[in-house]
Amino acid sequence: MTNNIEMIIVPREYYPNNRINLRWLYEIELSEMDYKIHWIYNTLNSQVHSFKNNNNIFHINVIPNFNNITNLINYIRSLPIKYKQISSLIKNNNVKIIHVRDGIFEALISYYLAKKNGLIFSFHLSSFFSLFYKQSLNQITKSQYSSSLLKQIYYYISYKLHPVFLDYILERCDVFNPVSFAMEKKVRESNSLVNSVVTPLCVSKVISNINLKPSQDYGKYIVSSGQIIVEKGIEELIDIFQYYKEEYQDNSLNLVIIGHTPRHIYKARLQEVINKKGLDGCVFLVDELDFDEYFYILSNSLLGISIFPVTSSYYYSSPTRCIDYLMSKIPVIVNSEVPDQAKVVRESKSGLCIPNDKILISKAIAQLVNNKILRALMGNSGKKWALKNRNYSKIAISIDTAYRNLIK
Repeated sequence: MTNNIEMIIVPREYYPNNRINLRWLYEIELSEMDYKIHWIYNTLNSQVHSFKNNNNIFHINVIPNFNNITNLINYIRSLPIKYKQISSLIKNNNVKIIHVRDGIFEALISYYLAKKNGLIFSFHLSSFFSLFYKQSLNQITKSQYSSSLLKQIYYYISYKLHPVFLDYILERCDVFNPVSFAMEKKVRESNSLVNSVVTPLCVSKVISNINLKPSQDYGKYIVSSGQIIVEKGIEELIDIFQYYKEEYQDNSLNLVIIGHTPRHIYKARLQEVINKKGLDGCVFLVDELDFDEYFYILSNSLLGISIFPVTSSYYYSSPTRCIDYLMSKIPVIVNSEVPDQAKVVRESKSGLCIPNDKILISKAIAQLVNNKILRALMGNSGKKWALKNRNYSKIAISIDTAYRNLIK
């Protein structure tokens, strides 16, 4: 058996941090399997706080994040730097694998160098969102398609070219790591994948202190987590909750919506919607929480809701917030149109999986809110399933097997 496998990881920007922490899969699990990992990061803001061991080596380029045209130019300038850096690492080390997360141009560079040097090329895709994969322009929402002329040109070029480049990469990668089973199925429909290992996002092992109570008391509540952005369908969720309150005459139940708010003007607009509907005092928008406060709120909720609009960015996504709910031992209500979260709930028996219909969702809320025994059974079943099936140790074994089968 081959030991001491050396690999290079090239993230497009950075890996998610302490909540789902995809880096754990590599930093901890694979490094403990005798993998020596060279990490190439763009910026000092990439949350490089590795565990102290000799198997993770970080190579950092101080290049600004990709937020505006200046940073776009800097990003383009960074590509030849990465080319030289990867080439140097290959030349001076016994590298066997180059792994890229999301970045199309990073993937093209890495694929060329992998094939030139007889290495394994591995590619992880976290979302079709930024790549507009197989979409038409009228399927891209206005929030994605910026009003700025410069950004409109950029998005149009991305729409035209990214799918072409992505197909090229997917046809040629030795190991493909889709973030969901739905994504794997979609890619297999049009690409001849040989090796694929689904790498769904898991809750990291750092859930430590769920007793850190937030300053505000939310009363009796249900919760919905995730980014507070228009693409998530937050206003539709508020409409559903309003319908539930009116239909079931439940004046005591509150809704807590938790998530990072990248566009604070949208949060202000949502608050106006809440006030106009007469829901102020029973719908709370909560952002910038401490990590442990987040899990305290989840763990003390009656149930968690994960209702997504059916767009490619969510249809093919990993059901991260659903796993958060399972780990917090609360039952879940999900919409059946999103395949991976529906699969999780059905297999784990952790909640109710129903169509995205406000009448049916309201009925499901009422069913669980009024049945403490059923909530406890689903909560216990969900956490037991998540601990067994959604952990990076298990995924690492599958990735390790795929790599070792390719190394001669």
